[in-house]
Amino acid sequence: MIHTRIVPGEQVSITVAPKGAGSENMSKLMMLKPADGIDGVRQAVLDAIREAGPNPCPPTVVGVGIGGNFETAALLAKKALVRPVVSTADAGAGDECIRALEQEIKDAANALGIGPAGLGGD
Repeated sequence: MIHTRIVPGEQVSITVAPKGAGSENMSKLMMLKPADGIDGVRQAVLDAIREAGPNPCPPTVVGVGIGGNFETAALLAKKALVRPVVSTADAGAGDECIRALEQEIKDAANALGIGPAGLGGD
């Protein structure tokens, strides 16, 4: 897949994200009702991680896309996968609410006990 975006300037930036096999096989798309709110998002992400268990190829990096139609949500999730892996203080978008939600989901996902390569632990 090649996604392009036209931006001002004369430079080209290319991001390559090898994704397929086990990791692609564990992708999940969920359509929530607006009434599900943030709690519904939190639960949907944790359910997807729990169901995937040790099956994705390690290291497991979770990308979440919220909003738009199913195609937009999937593209946002892929964009999230290529964000730099940063400290939790820098995690999330520029919004404190999003940073807090991301940290909460990360902590809950790590508490599932799946562990590295599905060998248990946190």
